[in-house]
Amino acid sequence: MDTLSKVWFDSEKHKEKRHISWEEYCGLINEICDKIKEKNAKYKYITGIPRGGSVAALLMSYILDVPYMDYANCVFYSILSEDPITVSGGLIVDDLIDSGKTLSGISDSIASSNTDIAILIKKHPCDIDIRYKYCAVTVPRDLWIVFPYETEV
Repeated sequence: MDTLSKVWFDSEKHKEKRHISWEEYCGLINEICDKIKEKNAKYKYITGIPRGGSVAALLMSYILDVPYMDYANCVFYSILSEDPITVSGGLIVDDLIDSGKTLSGISDSIASSNTDIAILIKKHPCDIDIRYKYCAVTVPRDLWIVFPYETEV
């Protein structure tokens, strides 16, 4: 278990809400970007699962200097080309895997393409096994995550 995961697992607030600051959120994004740079992975574009994944994907596109493509455009192009869920060679980002239902269809449909999935936070255990390449942190299933963009202004 990496240091970041240990900090989250050791939290006394498993059954309470865990509010993530912008600093922590950016730390999760940087964790994934560092893994991508270490592997020297190259992507044609980055997209995010609406809505939370879009925020992370946009920030990652700036850090990695990879074009951001709106998820709706990816789906549109995949329909025109009859390609699985997205144009190949991309990175699909989501902020959280809870049950796994949102990403299950996408994970299956891109299995044969050159497209990867990155997750900021994965809850454990997850109901569905998701094929992903990058994950910043794994947390207990009963921990309620509140992202910084979800708080009242």
